[in-house]
Amino acid sequence: MPRRADTLAFGKLDLAVDSSRHIALYVQLAGIFRHKVVSRAWAAGQRLPNFETLADQFKVARITVRQAVALLVQEGLLTSTRGRGTFVCDVGRRPEPAVSAAMDAMSPEAGDLRIRILSKARAGPIPPEYRGEHGAFDSYTEITKVHLHDGQPFGVVHVFVADEVFQTFAKRAIEKRKILRMVMNGEPRHACSLEQTMTVEPADFVLSEHLAYPFGSPVARILRRVIDDRGRLSYAGVSWYRGDLFVMRTTLPRSLVLEHPPSLIAPTSRKPGRPGSRG
Repeated sequence: MPRRADTLAFGKLDLAVDSSRHIALYVQLAGIFRHKVVSRAWAAGQRLPNFETLADQFKVARITVRQAVALLVQEGLLTSTRGRGTFVCDVGRRPEPAVSAAMDAMSPEAGDLRIRILSKARAGPIPPEYRGEHGAFDSYTEITKVHLHDGQPFGVVHVFVADEVFQTFAKRAIEKRKILRMVMNGEPRHACSLEQTMTVEPADFVLSEHLAYPFGSPVARILRRVIDDRGRLSYAGVSWYRGDLFVMRTTLPRSLVLEHPPSLIAPTSRKPGRPGSRG
């Protein structure tokens, strides 16, 4: 069966509804609409064409358009009013310098950064998916938290800190300071190297709720591991950042780039789990 193509492709990305896929057409169409809203191809406040026009444009039935719109209204991306039409909601602003600094795990804590602790508990051994191929301490403290800037959540952080390292923190420090920064600025033997891996994935329902961010929208996921002088993990954690607020900027000396060039790693089938999950 011929492909049902969207003639308004976003850049080189061909956004299309394909009836040969094993995914409901309205779900595919909702994904296209979601991308247009989050990427701002559809501007906040913009009125969408009527359902009949959208159905003709995407070569689908009107009921398919209606179902896709209803899904995005439920997610808070669109708003629909009888007699007025369907409009694009404001899904957030691009990051200001203060927001970018708040996201930086190693930058000093700004006064408008707020940390909301969701859970803290003794975890025993670190889960294998967080440990990777590194050595480990006998026991860890597991912490899940949300970072907010000016009251707006922008990141969810799920970390394991070796108890030996955690015991060096001041009382209630994790409520005010970034854990990775405390580890790296602590005893040198506990932080000999930092390993980071960044990927992009859609927000699931848990992240959507904690980040006040539409389900299925892109989030930046950063896995960080800090290795001590004996090859053990002092710290291992995953941070998820809202895609509409995330900016990553790195300056490296030429000598470091030539000696340690960035590398692309093939995706693995298993990733560290969601906040509150043990894999």
